[in-house]
Amino acid sequence: MKHRTKKLFIPLSLVMSMLLLMGLATAFAKDKDPEIVETSYTADTPGPFAVKCTSPNKKTEAKWVWTHNEKLYIAIIANIKKPLEQVSYGEATYNSGNSELWQWWMTDSLDSPLIINGDPKYIDSNKNKGSRWVVIELANAPLTGSFLLGLDCGPDGFNAWGDEALLLEIERSLTITKVVQDASGNIIDIPETFAITVSGPEGDKPYNITSGTPLVLTGLLYGEYSVTEQDADNYNVQISDPVTLSMENATGVFLLLTRSNHIP
Repeated sequence: MKHRTKKLFIPLSLVMSMLLLMGLATAFAKDKDPEIVETSYTADTPGPFAVKCTSPNKKTEAKWVWTHNEKLYIAIIANIKKPLEQVSYGEATYNSGNSELWQWWMTDSLDSPLIINGDPKYIDSNKNKGSRWVVIELANAPLTGSFLLGLDCGPDGFNAWGDEALLLEIERSLTITKVVQDASGNIIDIPETFAITVSGPEGDKPYNITSGTPLVLTGLLYGEYSVTEQDADNYNVQISDPVTLSMENATGVFLLLTRSNHIP
């Protein structure tokens, strides 16, 4: 007597879904694979902070850093085709040996924005074609004004390591403006150059400033800054109060007002 085997019918849509899941599992089967999610995060106040980035290529660049629940988050734009195997932050290295201290995610499509505190941030598809938002979470990593970030995707993958690590700096600057007036308070439009001294955490540094043209100083350390200028014989100088650059106040403005004592 022959036994008739019953055929099991599986809908095609279910088969396709299973194949897709298997494909994703295979594509990200290495240690420290990312969780592909719609990237939405909460940043503590103050934050998030925009950063400027020096990168070994023009496509991979860091854009934002922030902290939340005593962890550091770094958002970069990258065309990562292989999983991150390890990252470095300053002198610390995060790899499979301390996997409980770090993880990373990337947005689920090229068009998906990075969302921080409800604010979506999109990638410029013309400049960063084929790239996605990648977010790295690090424990025991205090946020500093500037730091080196190393990325290692293993053999034949993207690497920015050692001397090629990304240099990230939170944007902080001083803008100094020189205004020259006559004895009646009218602005003198003829440009003049003056010698000033900027004092800060790294000591005193001399600069030349031209009236009517702001002098912008970047790449500064956190701390208090002041500006001094030697009074000329026929002028007196008024300078705005010292400013302190900090995480809460990354930009400072000085006004140098020079007025002539000489009445024609």
